Amino acid sequence: PGSAEAAVVAPDSGRAFVAVAERGEVYALDTLGNAQRVAEGLGRPTDLAYGDGRVYVADSAGERVIVLDGESCAIIVTSTLSAAPYGLAYDPVERRLYVGQMGRAQILALEAETLALQGQVDLSGLGFPLDLALDAPANLLYVAYALSPKYGALSVIDTTDLSLVDTVSGNRQQPLYGVDSVQVDSQRGAVLVGQYAGLLVFDCDLSLREQLA
Repeated sequence: PGSAEAAVVAPDSGRAFVAVAERGEVYALDTLGNAQRVAEGLGRPTDLAYGDGRVYVADSAGERVIVLDGESCAIIVTSTLSAAPYGLAYDPVERRLYVGQMGRAQILALEAETLALQGQVDLSGLGFPLDLALDAPANLLYVAYALSPKYGALSVIDTTDLSLVDTVSGNRQQPLYGVDSVQVDSQRGAVLVGQYAGLLVFDCDLSLREQLA
């Protein structure tokens, strides 16, 4: 049906949800990859998150977050934002949805059920949060974003009080150019960051452990 922009797997059922941005659709696939349901009219879905039987959709074209029922794919609730959402992360501990806003250099904390705003964290730079990764047991949210046309950045947020803990900013020696993905590797106690030049491995305190080409 088109190119997948984002995907998420429901751990409780094994179903996968795939966003096709160019068609404004999210497909629900069974464990064999067969399409079971489709949600349409979702604008331009650029990221997905899953929690408590719900699928959260970032509609960048419509500047809104959409919540789908994980079984029927019916729309449960929508919330219009002040700027386009891009990256999403669901927090099962705080029962929140974290949303990166494009052009605003902000991370929003929304109540998971109603999408009511609970707080926000301001970042620096161009304002393009490209990916979010949550370490729920540690109450830490990692954000990869564009700092300038040449440099990227990685920030960590304490989710208990929505405070900015630390930021690693790109420089001439380590520009972090093209930083666009971040994942938490709990087993290794590491944060994996994808950039144009390869993969960076950070310790959870944002000290650089190694660089993989």
